[in-house]
Amino acid sequence: MPIITTSVSADTLELINNVADTVKRKYGATKELASHLCNELASFTVYDANMSPIVVEWFDIEHSDTREAAKPTLEVAQAFRDSLRKAGHKNPSVEWKRVRDEGRNHTRALAIASGEIVEGEDDGESNGANTKRGLTLRMIEELSKLYKACKKDEKVLTDDQASALAEITSALIALKVDLSMIK
Repeated sequence: MPIITTSVSADTLELINNVADTVKRKYGATKELASHLCNELASFTVYDANMSPIVVEWFDIEHSDTREAAKPTLEVAQAFRDSLRKAGHKNPSVEWKRVRDEGRNHTRALAIASGEIVEGEDDGESNGANTKRGLTLRMIEELSKLYKACKKDEKVLTDDQASALAEITSALIALKVDLSMIK
């Protein structure tokens, strides 16, 4: 009869840690690519039947879009999918959707931080309280609130509060937030 043990072997732990490191790198790379594309790919304007302008962001472009202005995004998407296929990924479109979702979250977080939209404002895509916010969006929203509160009373901050403001500022910069956009 085999001996049952509750400890995890060193080999198993090493493999578990390898998987965790890979997932961490993948998530970071996805966020970094999305943030980069938010800066690199231009949005464009289309007009609906009532001639009202609608801004189209890169992450809203579908693979079947035939508009000229969509071509740069479609080329990036194709290069992304080709690269993943070459690496043996079975469904690179799923990963492209993750990049697009991160881009959407990043853009929304920056819009909230800059005051363009109000936190909790429904953009027509969410389901109210049932919508799960991404971690980056939540961090930017919460840190922006703290940043605004501290800047408002900056002249009367204690040394500890001023030190905390410096850390909040560093965290926002690490999340690629333009501090001049926070109002």
